[in-house]
Order: sequence, then structure tokens, then C-alpha cells
Amino acid sequence: MGFTTFISHRHQDARIAKAVHDVLRDRWFLSGHDIHVSSLPGAGRPGNDLNNFLREALSETDLFILIFTEPDEDWSYSMWELGVVTGKDTKDTRVVVMNCANSLPRVRVANLEVDAHDDASIRNFAELFFTNPEWLMPHAATRKSEKKLLSDLGDIAGEGIVTRSDDMFSALQKVIPHARPSFTPRLEHMEFRIEAEFAAKIRELEAKASKLSDDEKEKHEKIREDALKIISEEVKAIPDATNNLATQAARRFGYDEIAPGTSLSQLLANWSREYKANHGKAPAKKSRQWQDDFKTDFLRATQGSTSRPAKNNMVSIRASDKTELQPVIVGVRRSGDGAVDFSVYFFRVARTKKPKAK
Repeated sequence: MGFTTFISHRHQDARIAKAVHDVLRDRWFLSGHDIHVSSLPGAGRPGNDLNNFLREALSETDLFILIFTEPDEDWSYSMWELGVVTGKDTKDTRVVVMNCANSLPRVRVANLEVDAHDDASIRNFAELFFTNPEWLMPHAATRKSEKKLLSDLGDIAGEGIVTRSDDMFSALQKVIPHARPSFTPRLEHMEFRIEAEFAAKIRELEAKASKLSDDEKEKHEKIREDALKIISEEVKAIPDATNNLATQAARRFGYDEIAPGTSLSQLLANWSREYKANHGKAPAKKSRQWQDDFKTDFLRATQGSTSRPAKNNMVSIRASDKTELQPVIVGVRRSGDGAVDFSVYFFRVARTKKPKAK
């Protein structure tokens, strides 16, 4: 098997992948070598056999280039490809993250991170590509079979590398985003996170529950209680004191400023204390039922399940404020290491009025 390149990308970023592909083929001497870009015509993506097809291609990949754009998009497939290409049953592979955004993904297995907006960063990539055979082809058998390619690359030096680096830089500038789309929240909101080890424990409990019969209700309930306890203690707030709407959301729990690492259980306990201080009595069970809904939503989000409408509203800690809210996890982001981030928005809802007696 000769030298193989795999360009991983979201299909929305097909123009960027094609630009990289064309420069590698036409200017970086990879014409006639396998460059896998799934979005190009004739790439050969067999329907039901797609995963097996990709596994086979990734297992023989020498250079893996991840085209990274917007961090808030779905990168699950690219992360799967990254996991396969760096697995035990594959060739030694160079992993390059081509960063076309203003932030890097949470990927710590990359051998090189290239800033597509920075010509010096691309030049560093070009110098490694053209002048360092051991870096480009860590697999010794590939170096042995690709002596002609390495000879051609080695003949390029000095201004030749600069010219080819400039070709890549110029091609990218035509297709990469130069300004990130802005997003301005209009609702009170908070960010939360559960670290990878605790998200894994939730999944382990879910797997354990799936092996039980429907009749084993007590065991099901015990597993659910254990999972909700992990949610309560290990889901932590990520404060943002610079955002007015995030500050307003924190005040719903009785905080002027939330300390980093404050757990969900601490937030809910503080809500109860502040409610009692302002109402002159502890919240009744009905007034606290929204907390169970909130924890359940975190559990479902960690498990990858969709949200369900909550039955109970969050009432204000202030007796004079009749506002009722529905805290909803509207977004979930899973990082490469397995941690889960949650975006919670607080929707104002109409109060449920008791019908007047006739």
C-alpha cells in the first residue's frame, strides 16, 4: 500500500476539503496517490458498508487531516474517524488538525495543529511535509515503498517550499470562514459540565439497567437513584460573570456570582434556602418538584436521550415575584475526552391559574 491521505471533514465544509485536496494533488506531489475525501464525486461511499469501508481506508492512512471549522457543530463522525485512525490495528499515522476557525477542538492526539489563517503556520506544515520523511511517513514500510515520492519532495527546498506553502494558504483563504457567525442569546441561560469519568459511570448504570427485566422494579429504581445522585453531585456550573443574562440566571438560584465548580445539588440547596428566607417558610413539596424534572433532564441529556416537557415550573425565590420558568437543556456538546457540556435556557411560562369557583 502506497502513501495514503485521509481528509476528514463535515460535508458542509466540502469546499475547504476540496481546496486542500487539490493543492496536495497538484502542488504537493500527491497526484497518483490515494487522497480520500468523502464529499468528492467518485469517492466511493457504499451505503450499508460505509463504516467497514472507512475502517479499511483509515487503517492504511499515513496522513490524517481534520478540517475543523465551527466548534458548536456536530463533530461526532470526525471524532469517530479520528478514533479509528489512532487505534491499535492501524498504521502509524500523522494527525494534522487544520484549524479554520478561531478556536481548536478538544483533540489532544494531533501531531500538528495548523492555523489556516496564518501563513507561517501553514509554512511550518509544508516544511515538515517536504523535508522530514520520518515525520510524514512514520511507517518504515511506507518510506521504503515511496522512495520516488520522497525523492521528489526532497528536491523541493527554500523558495520552492515557500511557493507551495503560499499555494495552500491562498487556496484556503478563498474558502475558509473569516468571521465566526455571532449568536446572541435572548433568554437567561447557564452552562454546565459533567467530567468524562462521571459521564462514563452514567452510561455504565444505563447498560446495567438494560440487562434487567421490566419486573425488577426495585433494581431499576436503585440504578436510577444512583444515576441521579451522580448528576446532582458531578454536574458543575460554568459561571460567566461577564454575561448579564447568565448573571440573571444565577440570581434565580440566589447567587450574585456562582463560584466555579458549584454542583447542581449546591445550586438547588441554595435555591431552597433563599426561598425559605424570602417566603418565611420552606418550599412545599410541590414547589420543589421542578428540581426532580431538572435533574432528570440532565440525566437524559448525559445518556443522549431527547428532552421531555417538564410537568412542574421553577418558581421564584422572591415572594413578590410571580414569574415561573422552565429550565431546559437546549444543547449538549460532547468533547473528545468524553466530558459533556450542557446549555440550559430558562423559558418564562404562564402561571397555572386555579379555575374560579362558580
